[in-house]
Amino acid sequence: MMDWDMEFFRETFAVLGSAAALASTLYFWLVRANRERAKVVAMPVGPLTGTVLGNMDYETQRRVGFRDGHVCVKYWLELAILNHASLPNAIVGIRVWIKFRDPEKPFRSLWHEMDVVSGEAPIPQERADPVVPRLLPINVGPQSTGTRRLALATLIPGDASGGFNACERQAGDALPHPVPIRVEITTLGQRTFMSEFVDDGKALSRTELEMAEAA
Repeated sequence: MMDWDMEFFRETFAVLGSAAALASTLYFWLVRANRERAKVVAMPVGPLTGTVLGNMDYETQRRVGFRDGHVCVKYWLELAILNHASLPNAIVGIRVWIKFRDPEKPFRSLWHEMDVVSGEAPIPQERADPVVPRLLPINVGPQSTGTRRLALATLIPGDASGGFNACERQAGDALPHPVPIRVEITTLGQRTFMSEFVDDGKALSRTELEMAEAA
């Protein structure tokens, strides 16, 4: 009887040991798979600034489809792209939406999808046509961050008359307090990741009335 009990316990411990080893192996692979799973987050690393464009930026106006009775507003946003995975990744697409005041209903806001290009200053070149740094692709290492300064443009109803300060105030007044922003990141394999955040709008120029309403 004693030999049978000892054999039973040995077999039981062997089965439990095998089960524990299998569970630990599965846990290891699940943790590893989770770390390797693509996970990309966009977040701002600087304030949103902007102005109404004059008639010199023909290329931006062409892309947004400029038409009479409207002005082209342009904003700049410093964006950090965080790769939380343990494998490198590449950003192959960026879409950005900003909420604007509805000109017909002051208490309502509307999402505008923005024209998105690199907002970096042109690189000085010896030739006459300096090259602006490309927006994409952005290669991001494992568990690291890549940054880009984005230039964001769209059309809104308005008049471009006035000086530089008036143009900045018009761009600021077009946005609510604070400013909701939505960013969609597309990575290799056409996987998309959506991030939403809010800019406090303090770096935007506004009229005295708008500043009083925000206080």
